[in-house]
Amino acid sequence: MEWNLGRRRLIKSTARKNERTRQTSGRENIKPLKGHQMDSYEKDVDGGGTDVTTNTARDVKATTVAKLPISMKDGRAKYVAVRKFRGQVYVDVRDYYKSNGQYFPTKKGVTLSAREFKAVLMISKNINRAIYSGENL
Repeated sequence: MEWNLGRRRLIKSTARKNERTRQTSGRENIKPLKGHQMDSYEKDVDGGGTDVTTNTARDVKATTVAKLPISMKDGRAKYVAVRKFRGQVYVDVRDYYKSNGQYFPTKKGVTLSAREFKAVLMISKNINRAIYSGENL
């Protein structure tokens, strides 16, 4: 029993260490904070111990480049939106709902990177063939 208890403690301490500090690209360590400080993180950029606290998700917003309607059915609209987020381009296919004369996105949908969307386009002929002929992919 003591061995199992000791092993559990070892596993818990390792998990806590991994929660506190995770390695990212280069020499950058990101350390999540606890409680009400979860909206911010500490960033050690130069490796010399200088900590800069920066706001994360609330400051970074996606810029919509284009928004194209797919269909309007039962009061629900489907749109394909091309967005730029943190320097990357994404294609967002999503259901929208109408509230107070405005459309808002729902959780039902998919977001693809530009590379993933290009891969889907490359096999679009096979997808069309499978849809119309009833064959298996």
